[in-house]
Amino acid sequence: MNAKGKQDDVSPELEHLLKFVAGKKVDGDPFIDKLDKELKFARKNSAWRRAYMMMSIREQSKIMEAEERAEKRGKKLGKELGIAIGEERGEERGIAIGEERGRRSGRLERTLEIAKKMLIDGVNLSQIISFTGLSVDEINELQRA
Repeated sequence: MNAKGKQDDVSPELEHLLKFVAGKKVDGDPFIDKLDKELKFARKNSAWRRAYMMMSIREQSKIMEAEERAEKRGKKLGKELGIAIGEERGEERGIAIGEERGRRSGRLERTLEIAKKMLIDGVNLSQIISFTGLSVDEINELQRA
């Protein structure tokens, strides 16, 4: 489910929250009213915005570190796999094939790490799909893991 979808089996409170997240006006819900008030305050609060920006920079740094680790692991795996294929077939092209597989594996691993972080940070499903290219099933599998 996403904030713009419709599901008949959700509570009115959840439906109000999803409408609010989707940018629609919600009247008569005390929780949503309080949430809206707090968000307006936070947007005007320069200390909060500064702290949020610093947190965002730290998170971006973590993502970049994860990408670097995944790339290194992918290259190492690719090289090992390439050597194994090359020795087995006696062909030089085995190294290139293994390295490419390793890079793909590393990119997928990096993408999955980023998607996990986005899930933890509460990013909605449609944005995760848009930014990572993962399918709904792949993201659902991450949530179950």
